[in-house]
Amino acid sequence: MNDKYELLLDEFVEIFGTKLFRIKAKAPFSAVSSGKRGGFIESEKNLAQVGDAWVSGDAKVFGNARVSGNAEVRQSSDILVIGPVGSRDAYFTVTISNEMAAVGCFHGSLDELEAAAKEKGRQDYLDLLPGIRAIVARRKHERKECM
Repeated sequence: MNDKYELLLDEFVEIFGTKLFRIKAKAPFSAVSSGKRGGFIESEKNLAQVGDAWVSGDAKVFGNARVSGNAEVRQSSDILVIGPVGSRDAYFTVTISNEMAAVGCFHGSLDELEAAAKEKGRQDYLDLLPGIRAIVARRKHERKECM
């Protein structure tokens, strides 16, 4: 189902040789009105077509980063991507503003990720979590100082 947004193929930027296309809402959802132009993504793999996730302003999402759920990325610095990790070469994508994480088939809060990693015996994920939490806390603190 591709009803939430479309890629504007004639409106793009290039980052490290990769084209990122501006998005445009095809239908209203959450706080996004129909026709609203958003930020830039490499392809539909970067932004879920379901849910309230959105990339706004001039934020850029590309590579293995994925925005889904109820996340809104307002600037590229709202996303932290770490990887590859472990034998599966997984990439962690963390949205700083709401502390949500996606890795492999998991999507949820950092606390939920920690619980799932403990349950599954993923020590490699558990080893990374303190550093991820520190980066998230620092980025949130830096934003407050700028306001």
